[in-house]
Formats: sequence, structure tokens, C-alpha cells
Amino acid sequence: MAPHSSNLDRIIGLGPAFSPTGDIDADMRAVKAFYAPFEDKRVHRH
Repeated sequence: MAPHSSNLDRIIGLGPAFSPTGDIDADMRAVKAFYAPFEDKRVHRH
């Protein structure tokens, strides 16, 4: 299961189970697509 949270709505949840396929590029595209709608709650410091 892939955990996620939304700082704006204070929502947490679990997504579908992730099983690596061995194709790193395809696996990372799937992971990034899942997490794309969620915003980072940390303040970035430069």
C-alpha cells in the first residue's frame, strides 16, 4: 500500500499496493503519477 496525506485537507490514506516490475523507469513513473496530486507540506529552505 502507498501511504499519502494532504496537508491542506488534513487527510491521510492508503493507495493501491505497489509491486516493482524490475523496470525502474516505468516503476518511477507509476510512483510519481500516484503522488502527483499531493502537495509537499514542508517549507523548502534555500
